Amino acid sequence: MDEATTNTLRMRLEEVEAELRGSEQRYRHLFEANPHPMWIFDVETLGFLDVNEAALRHYGYSRAEFLSLTLRDILTPDQLPALLGWLTESQTDHRPDSEWRHRRKDSSLIDVEVASQVISFRGRDARLAMINDVTERKRAEAALRESEERLRLALSAASMNIWDWNLRTQRVTWSEDLELQLGMSPGTFDGRYETFLALVHPEDRAYVRNSVSKAIAERSSYRVEFRLLRPDGTVRWTAASGKVIYDEQGNAVRMLGTDRDITARKQVEAERERLLAHERSQAGALQKLAEASLAINSALALDDVLRLMTEAARELIGAHQAVTSLTVGGDWAQAITAVSLSDKYAAWRDYDQPPDGSGIYSLVCQTGQPMRLTQAELEAHPAWRGFGAEAGKHPPLRGWMAVPLTAHDGHNLGLIQLSDKYTGEFTSDDEAILVQLAQLASTTIENIRLYQREQAAREAAEAATRAKDEFLALVSHELRTPLNAMLGWARILRDGKRNEATIARAIEIIERNATTQMQLIEDLLDVSRIITGKLRLNVQPVEPAGVVRTACELLRPAAEARQIELNLKLDPGAGIITGDPDRLQQIVWNLVSNAIKFTEPGGRVEVGLERVDPNIRITVRDTGQGIAPEFLPFLFERFRQADASASRRQGGLGLGLALVRHLVELHGGTVRAESPGEGQGATFIVNLPLRAVRPQSNNSHESALTGYRRPQAQLLENLRVLVVDDEEDARTLVSTVLRQYGAQVTAAASAAEAFAALTSAQERPDVLVSDISMPEEDGYSLMKKIRETAPENGGLIPAVALTAYGRVEDRLRALAAGFQMHVPKPVEPEELAAVVASVAGRFERNTGSRFG
Repeated sequence: MDEATTNTLRMRLEEVEAELRGSEQRYRHLFEANPHPMWIFDVETLGFLDVNEAALRHYGYSRAEFLSLTLRDILTPDQLPALLGWLTESQTDHRPDSEWRHRRKDSSLIDVEVASQVISFRGRDARLAMINDVTERKRAEAALRESEERLRLALSAASMNIWDWNLRTQRVTWSEDLELQLGMSPGTFDGRYETFLALVHPEDRAYVRNSVSKAIAERSSYRVEFRLLRPDGTVRWTAASGKVIYDEQGNAVRMLGTDRDITARKQVEAERERLLAHERSQAGALQKLAEASLAINSALALDDVLRLMTEAARELIGAHQAVTSLTVGGDWAQAITAVSLSDKYAAWRDYDQPPDGSGIYSLVCQTGQPMRLTQAELEAHPAWRGFGAEAGKHPPLRGWMAVPLTAHDGHNLGLIQLSDKYTGEFTSDDEAILVQLAQLASTTIENIRLYQREQAAREAAEAATRAKDEFLALVSHELRTPLNAMLGWARILRDGKRNEATIARAIEIIERNATTQMQLIEDLLDVSRIITGKLRLNVQPVEPAGVVRTACELLRPAAEARQIELNLKLDPGAGIITGDPDRLQQIVWNLVSNAIKFTEPGGRVEVGLERVDPNIRITVRDTGQGIAPEFLPFLFERFRQADASASRRQGGLGLGLALVRHLVELHGGTVRAESPGEGQGATFIVNLPLRAVRPQSNNSHESALTGYRRPQAQLLENLRVLVVDDEEDARTLVSTVLRQYGAQVTAAASAAEAFAALTSAQERPDVLVSDISMPEEDGYSLMKKIRETAPENGGLIPAVALTAYGRVEDRLRALAAGFQMHVPKPVEPEELAAVVASVAGRFERNTGSRFG
């Protein structure tokens, strides 16, 4: 090829390249300048080949990120099958618009319309797609559909329909529900105004026409109520309202409105008018009923209520006879009856109701429904007994009616019955009046009975209050008596003029009275636990013979001191029961000590135990002062004593037998007392259920009152004990007791002082004994602070709560606060030493102790 040709080709090539660059620039300018998102993707791989800035902004990607995606990445998974169909459906270059849901980079979804065209892009089969975001349009369409549905539902719920009347063409369009209201099948209305007018009741058509004309002429609202005559002949009421639309020249062109079915309202109004008319016609009767109501309501006795009821019923309804019967305990053979008769029928005054309760009276009361019978029905009724049963005894009855007297809780009180109306038969209006009288009388009767019960309850409450007052006076006396002895002998001991015998006697008296006072307090606490339902049993298999024997042996010294013979007749093989051994022993101890107390010296107390299937029977019999017959029913009640006077011969609160009854009942048993009378002794019988299966072991029960083994004198030797109590006397007493058993005691008068002594001492205490009730900071708070302290600073020190709070909840609260044991005051010295030794790991305690 010569040089000229080469130059020519080179120049031509440069021209083509320049033309191509210009074409590329025009394409890029048009592609990027388009405000709609656009992209080009490969038909085979679906990968994106090019994208404009509008698409990048709309979808939130950078150009590199977008060109790394495929068409599948921006579609939701459920659209992929449709995508393949869309690509293969047509081979033409131009595609119709299609709707898709795309996912943007932030995962939000948009609805789009896509218009695409097949192109060749850089030598590859491709499609150019332009995107139109229709998300907001879709939302608006959905909101419109939802609004239309709500409107449809609202109109349907209100029985309301809409219509549109073109006044120029006389064509009417309305909702399908209106066609149903008019009794037409949906879609059968031909749209003509005259067709609608033909459905209006003939008597109302002129009224409807005139109302429409007036609304158009006066430019006023159209509101009218009229009847529609449906094709099937039924009549419905409708309330129509509308508004006229005018053009610019003031001509009426359209009328828009609603129709609402008001048939139910019209029926209610008609019924109300009927009732009002009926009430007006019965005004005189109602006035008499009101007067009778006032009289009955003001009655204070049942006889007056019955008399007023019968007289009012006969006069209001107009009957020769009225009988009101009030049953006594539901027995028709025992009924309070009032009779109101006209002179003509005075012979009925001696009429008696059927004694067996088999008459119509019983039938009315059992069903609880009123009953009306004509003369023929009355004579033919199989349940009828009485009137007309004997020929010539009574005049024939032309009618009979009865209404039950029913209490608010539904039980029957009696009935009121009328017979032989002056004129005609008894009507439903007569029955309604009688029902009102019966309701009024029932309420009055119940109020009278409620008042009588309230009076009885008030008297019982006043008696209980008097008993409590007497009991409180007795408690004061019984607590002051041992306290007086203790204080008196304490002052004698303080006096320097005393000898060993006086000292020994003083200590014995103080100890005995303190024990008595402690027992009184324990009984009061037990009663409190029983009343509040907080008394709990430690249930286990028990051999009752061992329990009875232990309780009696504890009381034998008291019996011997009073020269009373105490005999036991126990069957050791009687059987096993399930119960709390401590509480069972308390039952026996209370009964036997009570028998000893009320038996004169030289008398006898016998305690027996035997098996009387399905129970174990414990019997306590004495030859003492006995029980008066009138007091036997109240023997086991709280706050009751046969002799609560100031001159009574025996002390005590009278709670022992009440405790016995409650404890026996908690064990599923029963207790009763027998006595021939005063001075003839008494017998108490306790029945406790046997166990279903006898246990394998035959070991006898170890008394729970055994408590702790008596400790040795140096049990606490070299043991460091921190004692905390704000009361100096109590603090000194506890410190002295523990020192007597070898302990090294540090005393603190407050929680703050105790915490400082515990955390700052070089030789920290081994055991803490703390009171609970202290000013500023109590024992619970102290224990919480200690348990939050590090172990090396005494946070794990064993602790005993020594407190006057002895309830179950007090023990649980102490243990929850971090104490190892809860010991109620007062406590025996050896028991306190045993408890301290136990928490310190020096002493093993028996089960069944009162400590927890």
